[in-house]
Amino acid sequence: MSEYEGDNIVKAYSKKFRLNLKNSMKELTSFGFTISSEERAETKRLIGIQKQQRENKKRKKEARELQGLIESDETFAFIAGYTEGGAPFGITHEEMQEIENQEK
Repeated sequence: MSEYEGDNIVKAYSKKFRLNLKNSMKELTSFGFTISSEERAETKRLIGIQKQQRENKKRKKEARELQGLIESDETFAFIAGYTEGGAPFGITHEEMQEIENQEK
């Protein structure tokens, strides 16, 4: 690592040893490597980006799981239940569109 000539030693160390960026920076510092303020700022920026990506992925997963729980068909956007005869009832796609337009 003492001969490293790339842009960001923390990022390279993280990839090489499969560590997260924060731990890579701690290890390099503990080994006596000097990390410039620019590299520290870039590492913190990358950590923030990774955190945002994880949060976005989590939200998308939750939305997919919720979508799987909501029953719908070609007539109803949300089926609240079924009558004794088996006919569905709930909110139609048109009603759902009106609700979404009112929220805007």
